[in-house]
Amino acid sequence: LAQLEARRGQLVFVGTGGVRVPIPHYGAYQPAKAAVRAAATQLRRELRGLGIAVTYVDPGLVATEFHIAMGIERTSSVRAASPERVARAILGGIARRRAVVNAVPWQTAGAVLGEWFGTITDSVVISRFTPKRAAITARPEVKPERHGPEPSEQAPAPSIASPFERALEPVARRM
Repeated sequence: LAQLEARRGQLVFVGTGGVRVPIPHYGAYQPAKAAVRAAATQLRRELRGLGIAVTYVDPGLVATEFHIAMGIERTSSVRAASPERVARAILGGIARRRAVVNAVPWQTAGAVLGEWFGTITDSVVISRFTPKRAAITARPEVKPERHGPEPSEQAPAPSIASPFERALEPVARRM
């Protein structure tokens, strides 16, 4: 904190428009980003008097492999912005020490409208923006280093999943 204050530094937090209008099948991602947004706002208000800038970035939908990595096929309802466009907007916001950078303003405007209309938005989000589940390829399981008898020497552990664990299976890979 002292170094940030001495240099009139800046903190940058990257969030998502999904904080305003959550899209189904994103597991814990959007609630976690809501916490990032709240932290950025809180810190901005607390650190302003020290000359430290805090910038919250809503990058919008960016044309990257993000959705593929999450096992979700991105909907074609919204055009993705190029990473270069988003990077330019972020760098411009940092240079101006802006509190908020909406890298793709028209996407942010849509999210704000969706947030204002509350539950009316639900049917639109579900019908137009719910991503399709992509074919999930099995990822290799990383086994922790064992200290002790080999698994073949141990009695097999029962694999009885609770109803709660079974309910989490579809989103477990994203948590």
